[in-house]
Formats: sequence, C-alpha cells, structure tokens
Amino acid sequence: MLALLKKENMHFLRIDAILYVCNVTANEKLQVTSISVIGKQKVLGNHLGTVSDKPVYKVSSGTVYFNAEVSSISDYYPFGAPIKGRSFSSAEYRFGFNTQEKTDEISGPGNHNTATFWEYDGRLGRRWNIDPKPIPSISNYVCFDNNPIFFTDPFGDTAAVFKPDGSFWKFENNGKKEWSGTLYQNSKVTSTKTANGVTKTYYNYSNPLSFQFNDPEVDVLAIKNGVASNGAVGITRVGVMNDAMVEKQIVRSGVRDANAQNSPISYAWQQGENKMDYGVKGIQFGDLKANTFYIRGSTAYNVGDIGNYLWGRGMGELKIDLLTAKAGANYNNIFHGREQKTALYDF
Repeated sequence: MLALLKKENMHFLRIDAILYVCNVTANEKLQVTSISVIGKQKVLGNHLGTVSDKPVYKVSSGTVYFNAEVSSISDYYPFGAPIKGRSFSSAEYRFGFNTQEKTDEISGPGNHNTATFWEYDGRLGRRWNIDPKPIPSISNYVCFDNNPIFFTDPFGDTAAVFKPDGSFWKFENNGKKEWSGTLYQNSKVTSTKTANGVTKTYYNYSNPLSFQFNDPEVDVLAIKNGVASNGAVGITRVGVMNDAMVEKQIVRSGVRDANAQNSPISYAWQQGENKMDYGVKGIQFGDLKANTFYIRGSTAYNVGDIGNYLWGRGMGELKIDLLTAKAGANYNNIFHGREQKTALYDF
C-alpha cells in the first residue's frame, strides 16, 4: 500500500513503511503514469493505493534507483464504493476494496467485487447471494457485521465465537482469510431484566483467545452440525488443554514404563490401537469429549486430531525419531485407516 501527498511541485510516497520524495507525472484526475524515487522523506499522506516497484539496474554513489508503477489510488465511501474524482486504477490492476477482485462490467469501476463466498456491491454494503455461513442474529445479506471500519472480510467468510463457558455462541466476520475462532475467557453481568415472569441476564465478555482450526473444513462443518442438531451430534464446545491434561494422557498410555522404553518400536506397534489410541481412550476414561475442541497453543483440535497430537507426543516420549513416526503413521493410514473408523468421531 502507499500514501501519496502533494506539496508544491513534489509528491511524497510511502511504500511498505519506507517514505520517498517523488517526481510524479499525473493529470487532474490522479491518473498517475510514473513515479521516480529520488530520495527519502518522512512525510505521510492519506490516499490509499497500490504500487509495484520495478528496479532499474542503475547504481550511483551507492544508491539504487527504482521506478515505481502506481496501480491504483483510491478514496472509499464506508462500504467500499470508490469516490469519483479521487480514485484511479490502471486497466491491468484487477483488485479493489477489501483486496477483492473488481467486476467493473456489472456496476461500473470499483462498485462491484467478487470473492470466494460472495458477489458484493460496495454502494449498498450488501452481498448479492445469501451468506453460506449465516449468523442467526443478522440478515443473510449483511457484510462486515455492518461495521466496515472495524472489520474486513477478504473472502466473504466468517469466524466461530465461543462464550467463556466454552459453548458455541455465534459466527461473525473477522476479516481473516481462513476460518478462525475466538474463545472469550471472562464474563461480567451487566444487567438483568424481568418481563412476563422471565428474568434475563446480560453479560459483557472480555479477554478473547484467538485460535486457528487444525482441520477447518471438517471442524466448521462439525460446528454447523452441532447447531442444527441442538448438540445431538457435531461439536458445540471448546476448551483449553493444559499441560496437566496432556501429562495425564501420556502417563496412562504407558510410554514411560520400562518395557516401553526398552522396546519402543514394538510398544508403539502393539499399543497403537490400544493404550496409544489417545482420542478413543480419552473419551472412554471421560477425560475427552467428542463434542469439544481442545486448544493447544493457538490451534483448536477436534477429539480425533487431539488424539493424533497426543500420539505424536507419545512417540516423542518413546524417543522414536520423526521420520520413523511419520512412516508408521502413513503405513497405518494406508492399511488400516478405514478399518479404524469409530462412531466416536462422527461429528
């Protein structure tokens, strides 16, 4: 991105946080044709745009000179429609507001954008199609949660949000390119209201913990299944797996016992479908639940995937090197993968 500001006969250009003094050739409509970088200057501008640097193989007194092509300069209305007379885009540059590809033949320059999950009209701030990942509390045509100043949404996508008690709350736009999640860790009662004999308590949630899903396609579908079935199937909760929980699974699997340490390969082979089947054993012993994601670091795992994570830890305790562990996992998947399916992982 760039910032461009005119001052007398000079222009100041910011490219990737580096500020340059520039000579600019332009007409009154900001149709910039070229920029020659001649030095650095700490001056900021306020026009959004896009620049591509093309190095010219010329060095003088230790200075490398560049020519920069301005691909676009834009001022936007709140939901992304370009302001006429204050925006420019070259014919070759395909992208506009929110980093999405423009479809100028529909509504004119910059007014219509296409992303992975929508056709979007920046004049209306609404999508043409129904949101494939709807938020129950708002219209299926709403974008950016009606707040384009705070949120971006490059793919027309959404995030999964969980309450402090770990239960699923809602989907919302957070502007990330891939599915992600948020677990609010603190809650405070703000008010209570009683109407027709029914008392409602209102909360303020804070201290959000952001995370990525280990298997976004499967995991998000599991959330939707949970919502649709009211928790009968699918995944409706998330929790943090701390070190003590990991330690409990590792100790129970016996990987630190003498017989395991003396014959690690043999132990892993024999116990891979028994003590070292961490996901299944965790459910059987009541430590893990099929309807819950488990967060380790910044990643949330469904119960099957957290079992794989723990299996990797178990192989580490057996001091089996990574290459051998991968080979064993691949062999097991090829020859036994379908046989080892379990209803416990039916999300």
